[in-house]
Amino acid sequence: MITRRALGLFCLCLFACGGAAKPADPADAVYDVRGRVETLDADTVQIAHEAIPTFKDRDGKPSAMPAMTMPFALDPSVDRTKLTPKSLWQFRVEIHWSHAPGMRVVSATALPPGTALALAAQ
Repeated sequence: MITRRALGLFCLCLFACGGAAKPADPADAVYDVRGRVETLDADTVQIAHEAIPTFKDRDGKPSAMPAMTMPFALDPSVDRTKLTPKSLWQFRVEIHWSHAPGMRVVSATALPPGTALALAAQ
């Protein structure tokens, strides 16, 4: 028999943990791309990135993405304090076609200073 105290403790634990565990939302695609941070705000990073020749559209058809500057959502697990304007990174980007944010940076690894990137002319 469950006591009121045990039931209260269980409910408190559920509340603290955000409820039942949610299954991981698998990405439709994952790309590693090199780029330069342009700007950063609360939850978005603007990246000038190299071309992604293996990019596929939402139908899975090859659709190479040229080098460009665009915004990406920033996963909370990424240490945003190191993403300073003009810094160079290897980004891992997850694509989710069915919901927003559709393109999200899930990890970032610093590139050595002076790394040459093939970015779009600005």
